[in-house]
Amino acid sequence: MSVRRLLPLCSYGRHHRCSSAADVKKRGVHSQTSLSQDVGVYLHWPFCRSICHYCDFNKFVEPSNPSSNLYSNMEIAFLTSIDQQLRHLLGTGTPNITSIFWGGGTPTLAPISLIAAVTRKLLERGSSAVEVTIEANPHDITPSLVENIKSAGVNRLSIGVQSFNDDYLKLLGRRHNSLDAKRAIEIAVNAFGPENVSIDLMYGIGRQNLKEWDDDLQQAISFGIAHMSLYELTLKENTKFFNMWKLGKLEHHPPSDMYFHAINLLKVQGMVQYEVSNFSKKGNECSHNLNYWRCGQFLGIGPGAVGRYIQQLDSTYLDIEQLRKPKDWIHSVMANEGKEVQGCNVLSEKDLVQDHLSMIVRLREGVCLTHWRSMHGDASAAWLESTFSLPEFNGDFFVPLHDDGGADINNNHPCYCGVSTSNHCTGKRFTCTPRALAVGDAILQSVSINSR
Repeated sequence: MSVRRLLPLCSYGRHHRCSSAADVKKRGVHSQTSLSQDVGVYLHWPFCRSICHYCDFNKFVEPSNPSSNLYSNMEIAFLTSIDQQLRHLLGTGTPNITSIFWGGGTPTLAPISLIAAVTRKLLERGSSAVEVTIEANPHDITPSLVENIKSAGVNRLSIGVQSFNDDYLKLLGRRHNSLDAKRAIEIAVNAFGPENVSIDLMYGIGRQNLKEWDDDLQQAISFGIAHMSLYELTLKENTKFFNMWKLGKLEHHPPSDMYFHAINLLKVQGMVQYEVSNFSKKGNECSHNLNYWRCGQFLGIGPGAVGRYIQQLDSTYLDIEQLRKPKDWIHSVMANEGKEVQGCNVLSEKDLVQDHLSMIVRLREGVCLTHWRSMHGDASAAWLESTFSLPEFNGDFFVPLHDDGGADINNNHPCYCGVSTSNHCTGKRFTCTPRALAVGDAILQSVSINSR
């Protein structure tokens, strides 16, 4: 089995389609999930100063002279969309915002007043301990920027370093160099503390070798930060890299040795691989992304943003994608046409099980059977337990574990499922082995959900 590629969060092609949120009332597949009021929020700022050669996200080059109307209308649209989604799509309950994540694009290009207004509006529905992350490029990070975004309510910074090698940064189409990256990390650590700074690194770039990758990792470790995301370069259609590769102008050899080298090196530094591509010191996991991987609810606000949640009206489980072009999204939201949803996907129970399985094999913690049962019912939980107990899975890929008191794999309380032992969390789970994390895609192909 080869080292796995990252799984997409959702596979839209196999879900039932609906053109607007209103349509789901006509044809819903009901989830067995308990209606939790906890919800994360993803905010997408679509503009960048330039487009990196590998990026296939929903992004647009920032206008050379952005009109005041464009940015003021974006702010109004963000605030309006929050109200619309909470009112029409989450029902009349009072959702509890558990995390906020500004992504893009380059969200630090947004006016500070916009970041502050949107973040504060969301924090009105959350606790004082809500994790608020914003992505940033090293070239843009200055002491004044980080102080401004802190005052706007941000408490965690994710920096797109990608590499400390100037040759590879140039190949990737990045605007910064290695000195910019080091300076940016130092500024961020001084402002937020090492426990609230994360960096992204990329491996498998061009002719990159193991020593060069080790150099990148060692430099990252030297800053004492508590979180890193490590991604293998993948070639996506509609990117400059993909076109170069098709023309034979780009070398690309997926490097399994770099993946395992990073796991072993970071483990010695006390940074545990808690997800396929994410490493952290204990207690410094990204709670926003953990919510994705545990199949929690989240809103997606902004052009091209994706959300997933249970419609409170009829317990229908939905995937929602916003209109991608900024002006189209702004116009639709401000006109209150109800068309800011580009794709509305009603998930069947089989879809939910398949997507939940794809999340399980991303996470070291695996799955709590109580959590699975609360989402999919008793019969599905019995199927999962029997399947993961089969000889071809048990031991090599999944390890059954029974924690007294519903503790997690680090003996913390309560279990991540959020159900206390007094409310019948059994503490029984299947954890993923390192091998399972490496070949998760192959495992999914071997698991038949028809038998459930």
